[in-house]
Parts: sequence; C-alpha cells; structure tokens
Amino acid sequence: MLKVEHLVKVYPNGTQALRDVSFEVADGEFLAVIGLSGSGKSTLLRCINRLIEPTSGKITWNGVDVTAAQGADLLKIRRQIGMRTLRAIGLCQHPPKPGRRLFRR
Repeated sequence: MLKVEHLVKVYPNGTQALRDVSFEVADGEFLAVIGLSGSGKSTLLRCINRLIEPTSGKITWNGVDVTAAQGADLLKIRRQIGMRTLRAIGLCQHPPKPGRRLFRR
C-alpha cells in the first residue's frame, strides 16, 4: 500500500508545487494523476520515489517510511514502485472523422 500524508513541496524560489496532498493506494489499485501543466503532477511522482525531497509530509510504502529511507533501503523501495507517465498533448481533444485512424503505425 502507498500512503501519502500531508505532502508539501516548496522550491527554494518560493514556488509551492504541492500543498497538503494526502491519499492512499491499496494493493492491486491503480492511481491516475491528471491535471493542467504546472499543477504538480511530476513533482508528486518525484517526491514519492524521492528523486526530489519533499519539504514536509510522510510517504509510506508497504509500512516502510519512504521519507526516512536512505541508501540501499531507498534503492530497494524504488525498485518496488512502478510508475508510468504519459504526456499526450491534445490526445483525443476532437473526435476523429469517421473512417480515420486515431493513431498511425
């Protein structure tokens, strides 16, 4: 289970990317993070796997405190967490014309 509690990320220039984000993802569940450009989606993913450090809050993965993990323990956690990003600008913004394929091969 992934549990994020009161996650905050403020960059050194004062930009607040995440403000009090909390959620749980149970084993077997999938989570989709959708939002406008600059809304903090990538920052959230990078904080979860600790590619960047959160300013405050707690991240727990299967009972292990990710925010406190270091070295080999952090690498082990990262290997267990699967993340996939999809950036599709204008994907299906307008329905395709009848008889046209949406994607080319």
